Amino acid sequence: MVAFDYGTDANIKAYRRPLGRLKKAVFKAVREPQTFWISSEPPMKKTLAALMDAYGLSLREQLNYGRETKRTRSFGGLAAAVLK
Repeated sequence: MVAFDYGTDANIKAYRRPLGRLKKAVFKAVREPQTFWISSEPPMKKTLAALMDAYGLSLREQLNYGRETKRTRSFGGLAAAVLK
């Protein structure tokens, strides 16, 4: 089993706001580079499952950071995947 956290492209837009700049500074301070973003197009679980499938993994569990709706996009989340 592989467990990981991920960030979505919704963060790019958020970084332009004052709190987004603070979050970016915190990531830099703790040396957590954010260089790879996945699409935040709802439903996030479907997007993440397709990405895992491309790497020979099967998505087992997924948890969004925040609430995801048709209008609100997830900023990231936690996921667990297993080999197919």
